[in-house]
Amino acid sequence: VKDWNRFNVNSGGTLVEKCCHFFDLMRLFAGSNPVRVMASGAMDFNHKDEVYDGR
Repeated sequence: VKDWNRFNVNSGGTLVEKCCHFFDLMRLFAGSNPVRVMASGAMDFNHKDEVYDGR
C-alpha cells in the first residue's frame, strides 16, 4: 500500500505517524528530562518518488 501513512484517510494522521514525538510524550508522562540520549541516522531513507494524486 503505497504511502498509506501520508494521508489522514488511511491512517491516524500526522500526529500518530510522527513517532519521533514518542519521546516527547514519555518525557511528559515521566515528568522529568532524560539523563542520556542515543541517536543514529542516515541519508538513504524514504527518497523514492512520491505520488500524492493532489491530496
